[in-house]
Amino acid sequence: MNNSNFGMTGGQTAPTTPIGSKTATTPLGATLPPLNLVSVAAGAGAIFVARYTSAHPIPLTQAIRTALKTNGFAFIEVFSPCHTLFGKFNRLGGAREVANMLRERSFRATALELSDLSQAKIEFEPEEGFIRIPIGEFVNRQHVDG
Repeated sequence: MNNSNFGMTGGQTAPTTPIGSKTATTPLGATLPPLNLVSVAAGAGAIFVARYTSAHPIPLTQAIRTALKTNGFAFIEVFSPCHTLFGKFNRLGGAREVANMLRERSFRATALELSDLSQAKIEFEPEEGFIRIPIGEFVNRQHVDG
């Protein structure tokens, strides 16, 4: 679960906090580039890598089924920004507004993202919130059982 900050402990910056976004520990905006978890998992040898948001329960459920049937290291990033703290610090609104943003700004990965996982990064603009959220299966190197 990637919620863009350490929400359970007060909303501190995390390795996935987008540049420019505000947290309890970066009130002027985060300055370090966030980890692209899709790229990290693929680089670590995952044979199945996917990303979906909490606003996409049906394809997320299908990806979980695929991951559970995969013989080897499978990784699914569930992108769900913390609406309570991250949303408050970055003026994204409440749960409904964040869910709507996830649906509106997510898109299925294209061949470009699939061939160059650095292109699969989530993009954020401080004034607009999340503006680009590639979702889908990014790596599937093995036939799954069953």
